Amino acid sequence: VAFASSLKIKSHYGKYMFEAGDGKHSGEILGEEGGRKIVRIGMRDVVGYGRVLDGYFINTGARHFVRFVKDVEEVDVMQEGSKFRNDLIFAPSGTNVDFVSVLNDGTLAVRTFEKGVEAETLACGTGITAAAVTAWCNGIDPAKTKRGRVFYYVHTRQDILTVDFVPGDPAKNIYLTGPAQVKPF
Repeated sequence: VAFASSLKIKSHYGKYMFEAGDGKHSGEILGEEGGRKIVRIGMRDVVGYGRVLDGYFINTGARHFVRFVKDVEEVDVMQEGSKFRNDLIFAPSGTNVDFVSVLNDGTLAVRTFEKGVEAETLACGTGITAAAVTAWCNGIDPAKTKRGRVFYYVHTRQDILTVDFVPGDPAKNIYLTGPAQVKPF
């Protein structure tokens, strides 16, 4: 969405439509902050959620294994992420791996090992979404609720993003909001 805007591609009534590997999405630019666009993206409804190993498997448009840890900063994301990513239970395609901590202020912190990249990434939209939905499913209170929606604030390696959704089997009508910057080539 930020990239399309930087190319001066016109939105349709303020919304951009695009197709990703998991289907069609909509997005909009809510504003600008410090040279970055604040983007809100419609995510796919969750399919496939359950307890596995010592964490949770969830599909938020990409397959994720979510594991709650005391402090994400103490996790060796390369070693632990690679181990879970390649576990036979996720064969043959593997999975992304998210390590999640609940911070003192009730927000979440997440670090993600992404398959394909085979390393930690600064932020992963489907992983941030997986962390928030899994937190809800495990009784971790959201930052706020409003009109039947729950809102979680999630710290990544670089920014704080918001995930909001309607709870239900386990989540639908999901949106991811946060800063995006297009860097010149």
